[in-house]
Amino acid sequence: MPRMRTDKQVIEELKAKDPSTRFTRHALRNLGIQGVIPCVMIGRKRLYNMDIIERFLSGELPQQPETTQTSGVRRIH
Repeated sequence: MPRMRTDKQVIEELKAKDPSTRFTRHALRNLGIQGVIPCVMIGRKRLYNMDIIERFLSGELPQQPETTQTSGVRRIH
């Protein structure tokens, strides 16, 4: 069973494991919106799988969005 958490709960669990973490709710939400970290919308809240986030932060998952769809707008770096 996946351990689904809100952005606030994710950050609380990460800070409990590493009090000096610099990973923020804002960064988590941006990664979810960009599709880098998968999330599920329940009403107005995004739920994140804690196992996937831990794997992402440990470097086990790629840091590219999961979707390959193009919207016709190209990102400029």
